[in-house]
Amino acid sequence: RAQVTAGDVVWILDPALPHDLTCAFERSVRARGASYMFHLQDNWLDLPKSDYRQMARARIELADQVTVPTRALAERVREEFPRSRVSVFEEPVDVERLGASHARKEYRTPRILWAGNTHNLREIALVTGVLEAVHRDVAFTLRIVSGQRRRRFRLAVPWEFEPYDYNREAEQVGAATVALAPLEDSPF
Repeated sequence: RAQVTAGDVVWILDPALPHDLTCAFERSVRARGASYMFHLQDNWLDLPKSDYRQMARARIELADQVTVPTRALAERVREEFPRSRVSVFEEPVDVERLGASHARKEYRTPRILWAGNTHNLREIALVTGVLEAVHRDVAFTLRIVSGQRRRRFRLAVPWEFEPYDYNREAEQVGAATVALAPLEDSPF
């Protein structure tokens, strides 16, 4: 474990921290005189009342600098937290690292891929009807790649869970026949 001291800068990506409503780690960083930067990767502010939303709000308030991936999210954070310093830090996709997978795994049944944070699984609900209709004509399995398995998740089509692995990301994506990225119609 590295020691955090005055003059250090600690930049935390939102899902990297444990589920801690007290934000003990961030408070200890600030107490040691280090600068704390928080990267809000998803729009946790728009989630219904939840622990994630509370943590995001607390982390934004504690941060010396907040970074976000889009201008729309930056505007939203500035609206709700006018004293916060907010910068847009776009997250480009490393296409060379995610290039064609040489270890492509072939499946008898096509795989439709959805990858994301566990709390974003609600986005699959946007296309549930389409998935069910397609499945009546073409048998497939929905592959969900995420940091952790959601305990209560039901779908009317066959699905499988695979934990996200940075070192296997190209293989995980490359094994898909089709990839989904459904999003709600919102500024985010």
